[in-house]
Amino acid sequence: MNKFSHSEYRNAELNKMLMRFKEKMGIYIGRNRTCSSCEDRVRKEFNDPDPTNFKITKFYEYNGFIIVKLNYPNCKNFEGNKILVYKCPVTIYDIINAKSIDPHFSDKNKPAPFARFEPTELGWDAAVAMITKISLPMEKK
Repeated sequence: MNKFSHSEYRNAELNKMLMRFKEKMGIYIGRNRTCSSCEDRVRKEFNDPDPTNFKITKFYEYNGFIIVKLNYPNCKNFEGNKILVYKCPVTIYDIINAKSIDPHFSDKNKPAPFARFEPTELGWDAAVAMITKISLPMEKK
């Protein structure tokens, strides 16, 4: 019979669970396995929106902020709708001309959202309330 401390046994069990999860999800960290469709498969399983496939359905500009309601047709949650808030220097033209808009917060995403709200009427109202309460200092010309 092996003698393990409680923490060693717990760590071994957690490692087994993590390995099963990684294999089930197609995540092969630390292995030399390549899969060209792994990212697409994970994106589909999590209903992650395709950042290049979006449509602007509504927007509102106020005091250096822009609220944008986007629809990602491949995304299933909230019928693919997302409400994002951007702040200066991002303009509506930047958003309209963007080839890709990822709704997730990241330093890599350009333009990157300032805030995100539940894509409902209440979420839209909350976004409008937020930008009307916040004032950005306007640049002097």
